[in-house]
Amino acid sequence: MEWSTCLKVAARSGDRRPRVRGLAPPRRRAPGPSRHPRVVSASDEVLAAAARRSAALVARDPVVLRELHHPELRWTTHRGDVRDREAYIAGNTEGDLVWRSQDLLEAEVVAVGDTAVLVGVVHDEFERAGEPGSFDMPLTLTWVREEGSWRVLAAHAGPPR
Repeated sequence: MEWSTCLKVAARSGDRRPRVRGLAPPRRRAPGPSRHPRVVSASDEVLAAAARRSAALVARDPVVLRELHHPELRWTTHRGDVRDREAYIAGNTEGDLVWRSQDLLEAEVVAVGDTAVLVGVVHDEFERAGEPGSFDMPLTLTWVREEGSWRVLAAHAGPPR
């Protein structure tokens, strides 16, 4: 007798709670990793990498920033300056600029193969020379995936709103 048939038989017996004798219910898997892992999209991966990048700015962590930015990075600042990776990292981890938070708003990711473009608005809170500041600004990040890792190859921020 099949499991569903046993349930029907038990339910007809007048018992309010269906019971099945002689046939065990289907076994449930023990808690733990799924046999069918959740498929993560390129967009999800890029958004996770972007969140990691924001956290590294706040932590002033040049090691993580170096991991997340391509060696050939070109970053155009909201002032129109173009920086390579080392200048970008130094400008965000040394000196008088201190990031307090960076939140990505209105983010959209378009991915084709191993390239993705993130377009959104970023809300920045920071201190420059001890003076607090904040603004929202448009942000475009072009990501490339190499050896399974996403890195920013090019970016443009601004102008502040």
